[in-house]
Amino acid sequence: MGVIRQFVEKFCVVITIILVYENALIFYQHLFPYWWSHGLYRRFFFHLIIGHWLLINTSMHYYFATTKSPGFVIDLKKELSTQEELGYTKCFKCDVMRPPRAHHCKGDGMLGLYTCAALREHGFERVYCSGTRLQRSTFIEQFGAIPLYSDEILEEETNKIDVVVEVCGVPNVVNDGLRLLKPGGLYLFVGMVHPHSQLNITGEQIIRKCLTIKGIHNYAPRHLDHAVQFLEKTIKKYPYEEVIGPTYDLSDLSRAMQIAIEKRYGRVLVKPNVLTS
Repeated sequence: MGVIRQFVEKFCVVITIILVYENALIFYQHLFPYWWSHGLYRRFFFHLIIGHWLLINTSMHYYFATTKSPGFVIDLKKELSTQEELGYTKCFKCDVMRPPRAHHCKGDGMLGLYTCAALREHGFERVYCSGTRLQRSTFIEQFGAIPLYSDEILEEETNKIDVVVEVCGVPNVVNDGLRLLKPGGLYLFVGMVHPHSQLNITGEQIIRKCLTIKGIHNYAPRHLDHAVQFLEKTIKKYPYEEVIGPTYDLSDLSRAMQIAIEKRYGRVLVKPNVLTS
């Protein structure tokens, strides 16, 4: 069956090339000379412009269709009902399916800010980010999200959020995310990588909304390549350098630890001492 399919594919390519060539030949050898010699200049120039425009578009799109990969689309029918019912669309940058409306990121640290930037770049129209009214929370808007602090409740968004990402490591916030998720929504757990992460949720909360809960941990070398490429594309769009705190010498490690505990910055840097001979 595979041999027959390959033969048909090649045969269709050859037929398409022949048809395009024959159409161009008919125009150049018969129609164009006839219209010009009989003074049908409007028809001549109309078909000259429109015909070449169609020829270029047809050739270009056919080239991309036969040489470029169509990408990979996640089969949502097994996980989140059908694509039509959910209104998912294909992201033109990463070739995966994306929710159509909103996303909520719980946590305003480095993971949270990076998540906001990534989702905005992937086409999410509205991204909320839960902050803690700390100094670094001012970066939420600069990373394309809407600040949402712990004492603010999105009543108008209850049962409407497509995706919730937990990156803060606090299990108490999980129920808020379940309340916001729409039926068929997706909940990603990223930050609760510690033993004190027992969840106070019931199976009913998950089943009645047909939710998908997925843990994200570990990564492959290709993910690091994708991360670096993403930073290269967006380095001038988001203030990455501003969320990095001052750099301390290793001898001043206690001061660096104190600044990190205060959580004023996404990351505090420590520079190893240079050994001199």
